[in-house]
Amino acid sequence: MATATTPQVQFKTVDELVNAAVDTIAGGVPDNIRADYLACYDGERFVDSMSYVRSYPEELPLLAELCRRSRRRSRSSTAATTASFRSPTLSFSTSDCPTAAS
Repeated sequence: MATATTPQVQFKTVDELVNAAVDTIAGGVPDNIRADYLACYDGERFVDSMSYVRSYPEELPLLAELCRRSRRRSRSSTAATTASFRSPTLSFSTSDCPTAAS
């Protein structure tokens, strides 16, 4: 059985890598946005950001648990606040919280 392999792509500079990534954005991006992407990874910033990305598999389940706890607290807090102030506009968005499977 044949296995799929990930092609090895080599870049000489971080700018080449960032430009290649930005080039995959459908519809392209304006030059000022591309410049902002490049500035964000200037110097050692790209290498520094890699440690954050590598920590996702370990950290996201912890973040998901924190979001669940926050969601529970906000529901009881929102209910108490709503009862006290009768404010119909109180809300708490958890749509950006990851799930443990993320």
